[in-house]
Amino acid sequence: MKDLTHNNREVNKYSFKLLEEEPVDSDLFEDRTHERIADSLFKLITTEKKGISIGLEGPWGSGKSVVISILRKKLKESNHSIPLIQFDAWAHE
Repeated sequence: MKDLTHNNREVNKYSFKLLEEEPVDSDLFEDRTHERIADSLFKLITTEKKGISIGLEGPWGSGKSVVISILRKKLKESNHSIPLIQFDAWAHE
């Protein structure tokens, strides 16, 4: 899209939309990988008799936050009183 500005100089005008980085709480991928990981973690957490710590590792954008959101939703919907504590190492780097 071209437009004229003062001094009759031609410039390009662009419109931008900023995207927010918020994890979703559902798996949008066809193979449901994030959902399957969250299911496995849910089974582990709800059947383990002792307290446990779980770490999710992966590169930026690999879906760690999505897995946590799905897991948090599953725990809430199942009415388990299991606390889920999330530590974001990137925020404290």
